[in-house]
Amino acid sequence: MVGNNRNDVDYQYGNDQGVNSSVRHFGNPETIVSDNGRQFASREFAELYNENGVAQVRSPPFHPQSNGQAERFVNTFKRALQKLKDSDTMSEVLQKFSQVYRRTPCSASPDVRSPTENFIGRSTGPHSLC
Repeated sequence: MVGNNRNDVDYQYGNDQGVNSSVRHFGNPETIVSDNGRQFASREFAELYNENGVAQVRSPPFHPQSNGQAERFVNTFKRALQKLKDSDTMSEVLQKFSQVYRRTPCSASPDVRSPTENFIGRSTGPHSLC
């Protein structure tokens, strides 16, 4: 994702090494869930999804509650940033958050598993913020 401000985000999938690496390693996602932002509703995205057999589910306009999973993540992320903001550099804070979040079991997931367990099918062990 590349953006100049909150309202101007463009996706350059050809240059995104993280996305390309993930797709090469894990394959295409079955479904992408997004809001109706123009970057996700563009013709280019529709063609990319079509070419790769990816279904897109969009939340209704002006109703962010319909995308509850993403809204909950944003809330969790903001709370974590507030708690960790004075402890390390932003890069370290983001790395710690990612590691802990990916390993934390989620009561809303099947069998109360962590995002990592749901994604790769196994646990990668505990991790603490200390």
